[in-house]
Formats: sequence, structure tokens, C-alpha cells
Amino acid sequence: MKQKIIQVIIIIFSLLVGFCTPQKIVKENVQDHIFQPPVAKKIPTVQVINDYEYIDNYQWMIDNSRSDSSVIAYIEEENDYADYILAHMQSLKDTIFEEIISRIGEEYENAPTKWGNYYYYSRREEGKPYYIYCRKYKSLSAPEQVVLDVNKLAEGHEFFSIDDRVYSPDQKYLAYSVDLTGDERYTLYIKDIDADTLLNEAIYPVNDVDWANDNKTIFYVSPSEDNLKSKIAYRHVLGNDPAKDELLYKEEDNAFYVWFGKTRSEDYLILGTNSRTTSDVRYLDANDPMGDFTLIKPRVQEVKYYLSNHGDTLFIRTNQDALNYKIVTASLDDPQQWRTFIAPSDSVYIDGFDVFKNYLVVYEQHNGVIKPHIFNLKDENDYYISFPENIYSFTDRWNPNFATDTLYFTYSSMTTPSTVYAYNMRTRDRKIIKRYEVIGGYDRELGSVKNIV
Repeated sequence: MKQKIIQVIIIIFSLLVGFCTPQKIVKENVQDHIFQPPVAKKIPTVQVINDYEYIDNYQWMIDNSRSDSSVIAYIEEENDYADYILAHMQSLKDTIFEEIISRIGEEYENAPTKWGNYYYYSRREEGKPYYIYCRKYKSLSAPEQVVLDVNKLAEGHEFFSIDDRVYSPDQKYLAYSVDLTGDERYTLYIKDIDADTLLNEAIYPVNDVDWANDNKTIFYVSPSEDNLKSKIAYRHVLGNDPAKDELLYKEEDNAFYVWFGKTRSEDYLILGTNSRTTSDVRYLDANDPMGDFTLIKPRVQEVKYYLSNHGDTLFIRTNQDALNYKIVTASLDDPQQWRTFIAPSDSVYIDGFDVFKNYLVVYEQHNGVIKPHIFNLKDENDYYISFPENIYSFTDRWNPNFATDTLYFTYSSMTTPSTVYAYNMRTRDRKIIKRYEVIGGYDRELGSVKNIV
């Protein structure tokens, strides 16, 4: 214990020295005119907002295209200066990085999720910075099929970021989006997984995507030309010219962005709009991809709502007259008539919910921790999932299956390493799917309450 304390003191002292040293270097070098910090030029621009006139000297630096040579030159000067100032800390950064890697490792495989006939998972290999997305047919002992090796895709690119990864309902295609510049404008590609080839179309710019149930119709959102926010919703059919894609919706209010989703039942596609305080939702039968979206409820300022379905019943999470949110239900025949299912609480915050064929799972936040509240939709009984510790972290995991009794989640605490569970909502049994290793001889029992003095 004493040795550990000494090590911590040394690290803290090193960091303090490191953070203090640059100030001295900057001061000396500024005085000696060796390496001065860059100074952005001022180009006054007058703006009027709410009848108030003010001058912005740096509006010229707003460059959504990421192509203005003067902006790029200034950023490069800032980067060069930062490299110079922080050069003496490189050794410390390397030390900290190596210590972190020595505890978590570079090579690992994430817990699998079964969807239909496939088990999906991702893994990383030592020395490679990106994930490799894989699947196995029917059994975890089956041969691995690499769906997407991001390391290979990133070869030859200075910058590479992958965003959406959405499988078609028949699991034949993968739609994924790529950014090669850092401007957060993504190009959408469609991959035939078994053939290991890309379809001819590439759609740009795309920020969000989902599939209809016909496995050939895609819905996506694009940002407006002068704004990075997703503003414009389109419908695309595989094989068609993206330039002729049908415009479905365009958001005119700059406070809002547009998104697509799909209910877990796969019955409906969702077209939603959100601002920081307000939202609305439209839906479309996923088996009728050429149909029209129907608005659930018009926008009401300061009211947000999100929904999923259970047959013709809608479950809706909303903050209407509920600061901490509540759960209401409605029928598709009369979606604006809301009935309370879980009343609002002054002490419990409803963080989200999931709908399955026989269950509703509501993620309630009690005193800062999530307590999953399970409602059996067949017999109307309900209960909470219990955990052995009072303070912990809970995260629900991707589960594309609607007709399942299994809830996947990740649990961790100050003493329990990150652990993935498969929880049977019918029997209330839980099974560890994967417990991530803490390298270096970690003994969970040494950190238990009984050993803390």
C-alpha cells in the first residue's frame, strides 16, 4: 500500500511539473522571439440578433466546408505551437499510455449478440486502431465471417471515421457511413456481406440511415449546405440514382435536427425532429416503404416525446407535465389521446425504455443509478432487477430481437469489472456472457466492502 501511495505521489508531482513548465517556456520564448503563439487576425463582422448589434471579429473562421486556406493555415500554426509547447511531455504521455494499455490490453473481443441465425460481435487486434466487425452463423464455434474490417478501410487515409452501421432486415446488406476529412459529412456505402462487395451507389452527405422491411428501401438524412445539423430526409431505393432520391421532409427551423429510427418490433419506421427542448415524431409502416409518414402529435414548445410500439399500442416517453418524464400509451387509431402508464415522480427520472413482445423495460434513475423496471405485458406483473451493490453503472446493450425473454446489459462498479449479462425476464435468472479482464493481478475480493477499513 505504501509503495502504491508513493507511485501516485510521483505521478501527481510529474503532472504538476509538466503543467507548470510550459508557462515558463512560453514566457522565455515570447521574450526571446523564438516561438510565439499564433495570433488570429481580426476581421470585424457586424451581426444583428434580436435587435442587438454586435461585432464578431472571428466569424471568418467559420468554415463548414473545411477548405478555406486561411483557416487551415491558422489551425496548422496552432497545432505546431501546441506540439512545441508539449514536446517535453511526450515521455510522460507515452508512460501513461503504456500503463493504461497494460491494464486493458489492445487485443480483445466484445460480447456477442444473437440476431436471427447470426452471432454478431466486434474485436480488436494488437497494434491496430480500429474495430473489426464480425459474425458467426448459428454457433459461436462456427467459422468467423468478417463483415467490416475498418483497419483495411482506413489504410492510406490521414483521417478515417465510421458512423452508422445498419444491417438490412434480412442481414444480407450492411449500410455504413464514412468521413475522410473530419467535417462530419459522411458518405453512405452499401455492402453485400456474403459477396464482400460494395453496391454501385454511394450517397453523400448522409448523417443517419435505416432500412424498410423490403431490404431495398433506405431512409436517410442529410445536413443542409450551410449547417452541419441533419435537416433533410430522403427515401432511396437500391439501384436508383441517388441524385433522384425522393425528398420526404425538410426542417426549416435551425434549432431542430432530423433523425430516423425503427421500432424494435420492426413494424414502423420513425422520422423524428428534435431541438434541445422540443420534439415531434412521424411514423410509417415498415412494410409499406413507399407510403407517407404520419405525424403522431404536433410540436408543443418545451414538450419532448419518444415512442415505440407493441402491436397497435404506442408506448411513449414524454416530459409533458412531467419534469422527470413519464410513460404514456396511445392507440394508432387515436395517437394524440395519451393515457398515463407510469405517472411522473419528483424523485425518479425515467431515462428510457425498451419494448419487447411480452415485456416493457423502463430504465428508472434512482439517486443517480439506473434500476431497470420490468413490466410483464401478459400478466401485468412488474418488478425491479436487483443488484448486489448500491453504487454501480448500468448500460443496456444492443438487442435487435423483439420476441425474446432476454435483456442484455453491461454492469460494473468500483469493485466489479465491466460484465455483460443475459437476463431472463421470465425466470429472472442472469448469465454472465463476458467479464472483461483487468490485467495486472486484479483481485475483486480485495476491494469488497468487508475488506475496506
